[in-house]
Amino acid sequence: MADAIERIVDAGQSLMLRRVELVCAETVQSLRGERAMLVAIPFAIVGWLLVLCGTRSALGMHFPPFAVDIGLGLAHLVVAMGLLHSRGRSR
Repeated sequence: MADAIERIVDAGQSLMLRRVELVCAETVQSLRGERAMLVAIPFAIVGWLLVLCGTRSALGMHFPPFAVDIGLGLAHLVVAMGLLHSRGRSR
C-alpha cells in the first residue's frame, strides 16, 4: 500500500514539474513574440505618419491646408467608427 501511495505522489510531482516546464517555455515564447511587436509598432507608426505627411503635402497643393487636415481627420474617424462597430458586432 505504501508503494502505491509513493508512486501516486511521485506521479503528481512529475506532472507538476512538467507543467511548470511547459509554462516556462510558453512564457519565453510569448516574450519573444512581444519583443518583435515592440520593435514593429514604432516602425509602423512612423511609416503611417510619413504617409500622412506625404498625403497632406500632395493634397495641400490643390486644396486649402485646413480642409486637407479636416478631411484626413474625418477619414480616420470613419475608419475608427467602422472598426469599433464591427468589433462590437462580433461579440
